[in-house]
Amino acid sequence: GELFSGLQRDPREVLSTGFQESHREMVILKNIPFYSLCEHHFLPFHGQAHVGYVPDGRIVGASKIARAVDILARRPQMQERLTGQIADAITESLSPDGVAVVMEAEHLCMTMRGVRKPGTTLITSAIRGAFRRRAARQVKIDGEARALPTVEVLPKEEYFFDFESRYEIGKTEYVCPADLPDDTAEQASRLAIETYRLLGCYGFARVDMILGRDGRLQVLEAQAIPGLTDTSLLPQAAEAAGIPFEQLVERMLDLALARPGTPAPV
Repeated sequence: GELFSGLQRDPREVLSTGFQESHREMVILKNIPFYSLCEHHFLPFHGQAHVGYVPDGRIVGASKIARAVDILARRPQMQERLTGQIADAITESLSPDGVAVVMEAEHLCMTMRGVRKPGTTLITSAIRGAFRRRAARQVKIDGEARALPTVEVLPKEEYFFDFESRYEIGKTEYVCPADLPDDTAEQASRLAIETYRLLGCYGFARVDMILGRDGRLQVLEAQAIPGLTDTSLLPQAAEAAGIPFEQLVERMLDLALARPGTPAPV
């Protein structure tokens, strides 16, 4: 019947009626309602699909994407498979630079039977093309939080690390890696990573600490947008880790572009 009408249709036929257009920035269609049937329990699941793609000279009407979602949903399905099928249909039909699909749905097999947890939402995603390449680079670069070498800040003329000491060249000596006992340096790295994760930082961040007379480290702040000037600490730490400035900037850009929701470059 109508619940399985998608079995008789090919979503690529709907998507084949696109047209040439020079627009090469991300196109996003959000909150597309869909209804499907779980092939394991034969109970419905329903929710919303969000589709984004970066055209490579060819676009398609928004209604065509919604129809493609509907065609693929009106079959016995698994949400994970459905998400990938939508991404593949768009990829095969439009040959875009990249495709990203996110689906969120409530499954009645979770609501009406078994654990009986109404309101539980399953979120699945599928990425293709440029989105997948960027995500892979992100995992390679920042798949696991990593602490760069610690930078020790030593003001030359003042006991306090004030504005002039921070921003005037020659007022402060920077030692990297810091001249610290091994256990203190390891503790600083662990504390930096814990702070980074706790605050939900992304990409590169600088965690400032102070070492007390009792040997204890205390976090002062986390700087989510580290500087790249002659007196900035991030480039010094990166250089000590064997990362040249140009490569550091490239990695920062890669991570920024890989972040979900970031518009693709033209």
